[in-house]
Amino acid sequence: MSSLLSAGGDGHVYLYDTEQSDQEEQQARAIDALSGSDTVATRKRHQAGATGVRWLPWDTGLFATSSVDGSAKVWDTNTFKPIVHFELSSKVHTEAFSPIATEHCLLAAGCQDPSVRLCDVRSGAAAQTLMGKQSK
Repeated sequence: MSSLLSAGGDGHVYLYDTEQSDQEEQQARAIDALSGSDTVATRKRHQAGATGVRWLPWDTGLFATSSVDGSAKVWDTNTFKPIVHFELSSKVHTEAFSPIATEHCLLAAGCQDPSVRLCDVRSGAAAQTLMGKQSK
């Protein structure tokens, strides 16, 4: 299956099957899967605009999202639920994984405060904060 991820300004995240021929049916499944109208699905999504979405380079069944709500999440495509949730107390503008990492599973979250938070996906903890310089 070929998939496309998309993040929305409303906090929703969409997963599309790009091999599906019927666009309306494909979109309906994507919206129901991750951003359904029930309370549980609404709590799982970001509470403010999603700023990024990225596949884990070593596992295409997982992806990460970031948001201006100050959080980053790692999602499982099989259950459509976040498996790790990081509260970072600053708007998160982007996220990234090292494409060549073999010894760790760190998510780098670029925050507004300005810092980069290194989050350990395996332990679920923010491992380190790299402080940037405030612009004048």
